[in-house]
Amino acid sequence: MRNGAFPDINLAPQVLISCTDDQGCEGGDPLNAFAFIHKNNITDETCSNYQAKGNTNGVKCASDVKCRNCMRGKGCWAQNNAKIYGVNEFGQVKGEEAMMNEIFQRGPITCGMAVTAEFRNYTGGVFVDKSNKTELMHAISLVGWGVENGVKYWVGRNSWGTYWGENGLFRLLKGQNNLGIESDCQWAVPRDTWTKDERNTTVNEQPAGLQATCTRQPNLLRPFITGPQPFEYLSPNELPKSWFWGNVNGKNFLSFSRN
Repeated sequence: MRNGAFPDINLAPQVLISCTDDQGCEGGDPLNAFAFIHKNNITDETCSNYQAKGNTNGVKCASDVKCRNCMRGKGCWAQNNAKIYGVNEFGQVKGEEAMMNEIFQRGPITCGMAVTAEFRNYTGGVFVDKSNKTELMHAISLVGWGVENGVKYWVGRNSWGTYWGENGLFRLLKGQNNLGIESDCQWAVPRDTWTKDERNTTVNEQPAGLQATCTRQPNLLRPFITGPQPFEYLSPNELPKSWFWGNVNGKNFLSFSRN
């Protein structure tokens, strides 16, 4: 949405593992994450570093978790002028053609997938699972697709670091729900908070722009959709044979791969 403009924005996963009632470092639901951001906004990693602890093991939700500043000799405190980011709408998508439409028109999507020992040891190429495992236990982002030697594949971005796979990315057989990749995906449309430089204002440890609520309401997991979805107005034959958000006419729209 920002056409790759500086600065690169990397949202803070620490806020999600501390401030939602999902399972912290043990995992969570992507749709719940989008719902939380839609309701509460979120900060970025420039003021909320990943701490490898969450609401189940030591880092509960607090204003200084959402954004903090530190100074030698003075300690750390909540930052009261943090940039915030939001989500306009979010929902679910599944199936090869609908997923391609969503990725092409609005950007990467999050998908659940099964994980096998062979996938953990993946080093490159098009991965084809033959175990027929489809139990969803891991979430990744799909950032494109392509064809190699007549074999269709998805391009996925994992969270295991650039030392893994193809610089943190992987290619997986496409069109056959390999590892359950085409059965449960989520999308979200960012809300423009940067044009007018929207900020959080923290007063007495109670954020206004970034709400302090940390509990999930029962209806948060329902999609919030305000308009037509991409698969409803663009036919599959209008999509390119390959697409990768890491290289669109020489421009990389992806943020760095984290571990």
